[in-house]
Amino acid sequence: MSSISGSAIYPSNVGPHSKADSDLSFFSGPAAANAYLTADGKTSTLTFDWSYDSVYFQLGTGGWVTIDLNDPSVDVLDTVEKKSVFKSLLVYMISETKGDTSQVVQKHMASLTLLVESLS
Repeated sequence: MSSISGSAIYPSNVGPHSKADSDLSFFSGPAAANAYLTADGKTSTLTFDWSYDSVYFQLGTGGWVTIDLNDPSVDVLDTVEKKSVFKSLLVYMISETKGDTSQVVQKHMASLTLLVESLS
């Protein structure tokens, strides 16, 4: 199964990889956006799914964490590493989506910002 966004085509379960020590990548579609951070040989993923009012996070190949944007909380991030990587991806996600003027994306900007602030 492939996902298509602009000119980017990638398998839906694999983020893009880089030869650099760390790399940030971003892809957006009609219902969600994905940010990937590749560092130390592992790729972590953050999906902002505005159609389901949620953020999904995976640190490397670990399990997925779901955060409901109608009641945002970072309590499910149970390690310093998860919190750090999640925050890095979330700040990147906000910077990449803040120019999207669609109402459905903009309604969640306050919740995304609140999540970043709760990790500071």
